[in-house]
Amino acid sequence: VRDDYLTSEHLADARDVLLHDHPDDHRSEFYSMVVHRYGDIFLGFLWVFDVAFECHRIGGGNQHGPLHVQLVASRDLVNWTRIGDREPILDRGQPGSFDAGMIFYHSLPVTVGDEWWIYYAGFDSCHPPGPNEEASLQAQRLREVAEGRRHLPAIGLAKIRRGGFVSLDAGDQVGTLFTRPMVAGGTKLEINARILTGGEIRVEVQDEAGVPLPGFSANACTPVTGDGVALPVHWGERVCDCSWPDGFLRLVVHVTYSELVLFRFFCQVLYTRILSHIG
Repeated sequence: VRDDYLTSEHLADARDVLLHDHPDDHRSEFYSMVVHRYGDIFLGFLWVFDVAFECHRIGGGNQHGPLHVQLVASRDLVNWTRIGDREPILDRGQPGSFDAGMIFYHSLPVTVGDEWWIYYAGFDSCHPPGPNEEASLQAQRLREVAEGRRHLPAIGLAKIRRGGFVSLDAGDQVGTLFTRPMVAGGTKLEINARILTGGEIRVEVQDEAGVPLPGFSANACTPVTGDGVALPVHWGERVCDCSWPDGFLRLVVHVTYSELVLFRFFCQVLYTRILSHIG
């Protein structure tokens, strides 16, 4: 229901690229999805089709309207959660741009340094209204391309901080994140965060029952500052504990004037051995 309600807003923004519109036909459809595994979750790049017009009204058998991409997530590929309050992560461009009508996304993020590069197909027109009009529209479109008034479909590139689609943001009031019990899978902890001037992040490591592990309380944590995708977390001289991968842990993360993107455990010894073997 909420997706159908948002469709009206999306179509209002797309009036410049709509050829046909009928308020009785407005609805939201899920067109396709690309799934990317990242850590222990699956990210889904969901194509959302905002239907403006049923083409049977003009003798066609399709629908007409714009498309954009939203983000969903799952841990089991069965149950999915909408991320980012249904806001587009790959949205249509401004009127007159090559991607003003539709975004088709078939690839996966490419890691380049600290960024994800996302290649997508952009169209300056909406989903075609159907075979009865397609031939004449295609001829008209090609004439407008030749005259410099339209664009052919093209490949676009979007860039984003690695893993940075959403974040936990906090201002001067401390925000606290409590995790569920989890298997660490590594002996060290690092976080992906943008910590503003005067801000900090502190992490407490607890056992499964929520009892702080000796030496790894929030008070013992050295405040994490800076801006990076792999900021190390340490507690004074301690940066890890070899017992972490053997049981369940919980984290309590205190955030001030920061944007916390994610955290991960890793095993430095195993990583070093892999690099040595490759070399």
